[in-house]
Amino acid sequence: VTEIKQTGMEIKITFYEKARLDVKGIPGILKQYGSRLKFKIETNPYFLYMPGPPKKKRETVLDQVRSFVEELNRYILTDDSSVE
Repeated sequence: VTEIKQTGMEIKITFYEKARLDVKGIPGILKQYGSRLKFKIETNPYFLYMPGPPKKKRETVLDQVRSFVEELNRYILTDDSSVE
């Protein structure tokens, strides 16, 4: 992730253009978040994320974004991982 930027209620989460992602996981994460998430394939791919209502008392938008980015990290491939 190279940038997280909020415009209104929408949050843009941009990836490094040469990021090694396990793209097979993207449809599942899009389905999980439904209309609150879109994936855009451009020079630098990015997600547009709309936070939902708080799941817990005192949960902030920042908490939700942090959880989402942590989930995305599962799909970033490292040098010792590979796509099956």
